[in-house]
Parts: sequence; structure tokens; C-alpha cells
Amino acid sequence: MWLHIGNGNIGKALIAPFLKSLNINYNITDINTDNLKENYEIFVDGKPKKINGINVKNLSEIDFSKIKVISTSVRMENLKYLIDTIRNISSKSDFSIVPFENSFKATTFLREQFPNIDVFDSVIDKIVSNNKKIYTESYFKISIDQNLSKYVSINKKYLTHDVELEHKVKYYSVNGLHAALAYLGAQKEYKFIWQCANDPLAYNITKIFEDWILKNLKYKINMDEILDRFKNQKHDTIKRVGRNPDIKSMKNENLKPIWESNEESIINLIHEGVKKWKDTY
Repeated sequence: MWLHIGNGNIGKALIAPFLKSLNINYNITDINTDNLKENYEIFVDGKPKKINGINVKNLSEIDFSKIKVISTSVRMENLKYLIDTIRNISSKSDFSIVPFENSFKATTFLREQFPNIDVFDSVIDKIVSNNKKIYTESYFKISIDQNLSKYVSINKKYLTHDVELEHKVKYYSVNGLHAALAYLGAQKEYKFIWQCANDPLAYNITKIFEDWILKNLKYKINMDEILDRFKNQKHDTIKRVGRNPDIKSMKNENLKPIWESNEESIINLIHEGVKKWKDTY
């Protein structure tokens, strides 16, 4: 059985439908019982969509001895609260762990806590709002270390032999451009990311990321497609996307392609935008 812990907006919009599509034995649990809904509604590309028949249970109802995979989608800072739960399960079953936090820090943390358990990196890509109503897009991508296949049989399209490269590409394309547009928007006093994506400077910023990824990661990516995704998300706010500006603006983090470019006007604009975002939010 695959047990997923954490059923917030990412869980409801991406992980739950993904697990259901695999046609495997799975259950989803969450400390917040309000999140344990079998049937609910999300909005995909602006249109309502019913999600039905999701397997949800309280943790106390789950047979730990049958668990082969545990995945998580909680905030990085909340992973520590799962340690006792995972340790309890490990006394009753042999399993692997897949953190869906989109952070190698998550896998590093869990490997330190559980050196005798296989912890597999993953990369997920889907824009999901943090509104009370869940707004998302039809596009999604999930890539998990191919060694997970030792524990569960899933479609090979969800497995990768180079999860580290996929993480870097996503980090400096989707995450990087997203952050840059948020700080562009803060400087220009926009409210939504779609406004930033339609700004005349958005194309120039997009090309900076595309060229940097090709040069440094040897990976050709069409950043225009990512920009189009941002244009279509009418509920995605600058406030949400610009969170953690002190981390995102560090030398080697999301905005690295901007800082290493020769576009002084854009460098200055994003730098001032980071300050404006912090002053505003």
C-alpha cells in the first residue's frame, strides 16, 4: 500500500488524483480531518472539476504492516512533526519514502532521520493556488527516482534516471521565472502573476532563464510554454509566489540566472522588486 501524508491544496489538486490514476492500493491521511474528503471540487483552468472516490483515512485506521511507500506533501518546516509517525510505522513494515515537498532539503532531512530507509527524490510541477477554493491548471508533471520501482509498480513515465537534473531544470525554469515575475510585479504594483507574465519585460526575463539553462545545464527548454502557463492562471498572486524573498534572491538560488546575466537594467529591476515585495507584504 502507498500511504500519502498531507492533503492540503497540493494533495487535493495533484497527489490524490495521481495516486488514484495509478490503480494501486493507496490511502491518504492528514492531521487536519477537514482535509479527509473523498469527494471535493477544484477549478482547473478556471472550470470546476469534481474529484470523487479518493481513499482517505485517519492514521489510526491504517494497517501499517501493508505499507510499502510513504509520500509526504507538507511544508518543509513541518516535516519534523512526522518523524515519530514514520518511526512508528517502520517498526511494523519495510517501506520507502518519497517527499513531494519539491526540495532536496526534504530528502536530506529524512535520510538523516532514517538512514536505514530508502528515501527517493522527486520533482513535481503544477501551479496550485493557496486560496480556500483550489485553482490549478491541467498541466502537471511528476518525476520520481526510478529506484522506487523496487517497492511499487507504476507507469514508467513517472520515473526518471536523473532526478537531480530534473530538479535543477524545474528550479531554475518554473520556480525561477515565477519568482522573477513576482518581484517584477511588486515593482510595477501588479497583484496577479498573469499581469506580470503579460508585461513587456516578461519575454526578456524569460529568455535570460532559457539561455542560462541551456548554457549551464545543457538542457534545451521552451520557456515560452512556461510563460503561457503563468498567463493562464488568473488567481495566482504575487503575494503567494514571492514568499521567502531572502532565500529566493540569494546568489545560488532561484534567481541565479538573473544575477549572472549581463542585463543590468533587469538585475536592478528585480533587485528593487525584491525590496518592494518585502516592504509591501
